[in-house]
Amino acid sequence: MAETFDKIIDTATDSFGRPVLVNSGFTTQCIGIVDPTNYAEPSSGYPILAVSYLLGNSAANGLDVNQVRGIIFSPYNTAVTSHVSTIGPNTGLSFLSINGATSAQIQTKINGCVN
Repeated sequence: MAETFDKIIDTATDSFGRPVLVNSGFTTQCIGIVDPTNYAEPSSGYPILAVSYLLGNSAANGLDVNQVRGIIFSPYNTAVTSHVSTIGPNTGLSFLSINGATSAQIQTKINGCVN
């Protein structure tokens, strides 16, 4: 499932009833959202889908900044994911990914967005 960055959900919907995304005004790529047009196909049906959103402050985390970064990174952390055996092919569940980025690239993005 592809995500897009620096967009937010508008109050409008398209002709199929899917939410429309509009520019957020940010260009930091710190806001990522799953684009409904990438998974909701009215001609073939809507899959059962659960998307979780996790928010973190972009500033003023103070002494807790590393803990906040750690929580946001945990779905990508192999130290966490290696202990989970019910997620993967044929289970109906999967871990998050960001366009094939490596764990180091994801951590760098998080570090740049959460200060």
